Amino acid sequence: MNFCDVDFTAAYDQATLDQFDPVIINVYFWELRQDNGGFDANDPNASDYPQGFEKEALDVIAALNMKLNEYRLFFKYKGVSEIHDDSLYVENSFTDFNGLLTANQTNDNAINFYVSPSINGGVASIMENNILISRGSFRWNSSISIHEVGHCLGLLHTFQYYTGHLYGEDCEAITRLDTDVEFNADEAGDRVVDTNAIPNFRREHYWELYFEAIDDGLTHEQAVIYAEGYTPYQYLNENCEYTKIKSKNCHDDLYIFNEDDIANIMSYSRTTCTSEITLGQAIRMHEALEIDCRGKLQNTIAPPEDGFMTLYEPYKGEYFYAGPFIPEQHTPLFQPGFTYEFIQCSGTYPEPADYNETFSYTSQIVKTVAATETDYSTIFHPNHSAIKIAEIDILGNSQPQMCYNNWNRAPVGGKITQFNDGVFNTNVTITTQDSLQINDPNLIQNLENGLYKIDKNYEDGAIDEVVILKDN
Repeated sequence: MNFCDVDFTAAYDQATLDQFDPVIINVYFWELRQDNGGFDANDPNASDYPQGFEKEALDVIAALNMKLNEYRLFFKYKGVSEIHDDSLYVENSFTDFNGLLTANQTNDNAINFYVSPSINGGVASIMENNILISRGSFRWNSSISIHEVGHCLGLLHTFQYYTGHLYGEDCEAITRLDTDVEFNADEAGDRVVDTNAIPNFRREHYWELYFEAIDDGLTHEQAVIYAEGYTPYQYLNENCEYTKIKSKNCHDDLYIFNEDDIANIMSYSRTTCTSEITLGQAIRMHEALEIDCRGKLQNTIAPPEDGFMTLYEPYKGEYFYAGPFIPEQHTPLFQPGFTYEFIQCSGTYPEPADYNETFSYTSQIVKTVAATETDYSTIFHPNHSAIKIAEIDILGNSQPQMCYNNWNRAPVGGKITQFNDGVFNTNVTITTQDSLQINDPNLIQNLENGLYKIDKNYEDGAIDEVVILKDN
């Protein structure tokens, strides 16, 4: 099987990774339901998502960004849809499933997650943009979602072809010395040099039983039946410890691997054990996006000329411009998985400033949001602030973006400070104003001559301060 191997470099150093421009990959999510919009009552997963499908999709976006941003890979949430279609809801092979999709059931400009109650685990084709994944895996095991995105971006399993009895020349040798005559890590197995050759931890016992049956003279069909009695993760315990002694690869050499190899997201370790990506895998993902030998990846990338603009755009809600303020409508929400700082800014921006526009800002932080924040309703752009994203700042893009400084909303109260001596000192009279008084169009006209400071308080915590010298 050829995955454009000749076009990959098999590099695994930081300098090579740093040569790649950061990329932003669009991701879209589809929830599979029956024709009637419901689920099969006999399906153990037949229940609505406890916090809504969009919440689960945003969980995956957050996990992808927190894991892969350091490798210059960013992911943009592009929305969710339901598909009410019995033919897709039932269990299909991945090939059949892709063949049944219609034009309005896919997004060519994104990686598509199809979330199904009728399958187990997940599946994706190498260097293509569709993923079929079970509801349980999608909801609870973010490492499986990252694993499948890895396939879309050109990654193979780290144990690929480890049963060399069946795949012969693709059997990956143990050595990592490129001067060794047996070295083939750049063109065998997963084609990544800094992932050691490893067994399939989940099905290793299956293959032991299978080859035991073959050695005893059973046919392939008989051996398959015999091996179905295997124990998953026979040699990988719940503490992520590999317990088999003298485990050998398909060249009959003793395996040499470590905890990071067990934890690699592209292995078949227990899902509670997987958390690692290597530099070589990250480079291969970038190269896969550039090579795009199956023509499915380039369109999923946000236009490079736009820079990081799409990451500063809300996925839901609208900015308030004027008129009545409706919180559920006028709260621009931003996707999770980033570390946000909202910095006080100034200027006439009743709608956010354009991306890369220069404006005045201070060092005062209005609000911070951690990448690990799980209450997504709190990730919004406060009025009178600009956005900084720490994960982008690391790449040298420290300029705050999208100053939003809107004073069109009516204040909810305030106060009038009269300087009784006509100069700024402590001899003052302070009059508190309610919302009707502070919004009175004749407020200034009705003041006696003198020096005043008028503070208008807004429900978002902002204070607008104006000094008035009244002299008829």
